[in-house]
Amino acid sequence: MERGSQSMRHLTVPLILAFLLGGSLQAQEEGSEATVGYLRIFTDTDRVQIYIDGEMIGYTPIPEKIPVTPGWHHVSFFSPDFKKEHWTHRQRRVLVDVVEAGTYRVLVEPG
Repeated sequence: MERGSQSMRHLTVPLILAFLLGGSLQAQEEGSEATVGYLRIFTDTDRVQIYIDGEMIGYTPIPEKIPVTPGWHHVSFFSPDFKKEHWTHRQRRVLVDVVEAGTYRVLVEPG
């Protein structure tokens, strides 16, 4: 995936994900400054379970910005049509680098 480009990566689940990466903001954490970015996730399918770095964030649509530290993050998603016992076989992951503002588009085709 290229930052800010219109290219798409093809996987095998019917879903389009768009990750909007917010610019860095300064936040106070226990008296020290820490840089925080934001990840926004948009899909064309509802009820898709979204995980960031192994932690469940929720089901799409997810309207709010998700605060993350700059760096690489694993974004995993599961189709609502798959049975829970098959999720480990149907899981898809996208590695997102939260450094600069931009948009990543991922096309996941039926398969």
